[in-house]
Amino acid sequence: MLIGILINALFLSLLFVFFKPNIAISPKIARCNNILRIKVVNRTGPYRLAKIININSLFFDLSDIKLQCDRATFDGGVTALEPIPLKISNLTFLGKYDKHDKTASYARRFVIMKNSKIYNINPNNQAIRFRIFARHSFSGLGKSFYKDYSQNFIKEGIFEPGDSFDIR
Repeated sequence: MLIGILINALFLSLLFVFFKPNIAISPKIARCNNILRIKVVNRTGPYRLAKIININSLFFDLSDIKLQCDRATFDGGVTALEPIPLKISNLTFLGKYDKHDKTASYARRFVIMKNSKIYNINPNNQAIRFRIFARHSFSGLGKSFYKDYSQNFIKEGIFEPGDSFDIR
């Protein structure tokens, strides 16, 4: 019985380590031709092993992805959120990390619709908050991620292709 409990505990710990979403969000917002973009990369699972062994892509894909962008005002412990529209607010699929993937299906750039709220940020108590919720396609485990952008958060240029957050 003790062995069964240990095996179940090991299985659950592996499930929570390898089969839950892990998303990286760009540290800056890229602006090119007055269009603002935020980039996300799926880093779910043991992506360093992907080139050594053949891992079924279902295991590290993400599904049921919901996105939201807001102007957040921090005032006395309460955060007020004013929505800023995104061109796409739902995404059905984000592929597993594979640096040999020519289409980089593990990375996406999201366009922020033209809105004056993004430019009128008070650096003392406001930020742009980008939130993403993703569900793991194999385990069904979900997780929320967010990034706050405050001072000097926009950089002119476009994101490098692939898993890089560099803006050229």
